[in-house]
Amino acid sequence: MSRPNRQLRKSYKVFCEGDTEYNYIEGLRKQRRLHIRIKTIDMQGGGYKNFLRKIRQESEANCLAKFILIDGDRAENDEIEKKNLLDIINYCKVQNESKRCPHILIVNHPDFEYVGCSHSIHFRGQNTNAFIKDQFNYNSLDEFKSDNNIFAVLTKGDNSIDNMLNALRTKPHVVKNTIRKAKELFSVAVEGPILDDESFGKNGSNMEDFYKVINMFE
Repeated sequence: MSRPNRQLRKSYKVFCEGDTEYNYIEGLRKQRRLHIRIKTIDMQGGGYKNFLRKIRQESEANCLAKFILIDGDRAENDEIEKKNLLDIINYCKVQNESKRCPHILIVNHPDFEYVGCSHSIHFRGQNTNAFIKDQFNYNSLDEFKSDNNIFAVLTKGDNSIDNMLNALRTKPHVVKNTIRKAKELFSVAVEGPILDDESFGKNGSNMEDFYKVINMFE
């Protein structure tokens, strides 16, 4: 009797630093029925250094890719944190050179709220706090961050993922990853990340790298 064919399951891990990112990715996971494990890492207890320590502790078993989503504003005026950010970049680069589980670093500057606002066709770089309250009808930034339905809010009506991706393509990217589908089944090849010093401290995000990978296998 022959064995039944075993279906490979696409598995991702996402490491992020805040409720906004967690709620956004969780909403996407549910809508697309993706197999994503999301882990929030507290940046208040050690910053980027603690973030890197937690990433190193995580298993790579059955993982198609690891995404590391962090805000870039922490390193803008802090040389120690900039060095710690460079350590994360170098760690991801070494992992990608090893051809094991790809580590895809996403740096959102100044923060993920900027990425959230970019889902609106009306966002032109205004103050994100005011825009969130005026355009998305939240009473406060904290209410926006803690909303479990944030993904639905940012993708309904005139808001969309395409708006965000189109807007961010024209913005600076603090880090650059080169991503392609590998020859092996369900495999991603990544080169980098590379730090772009000229883009450091400028508003933007390479969030497109996240969608590029998850769209590869749909």
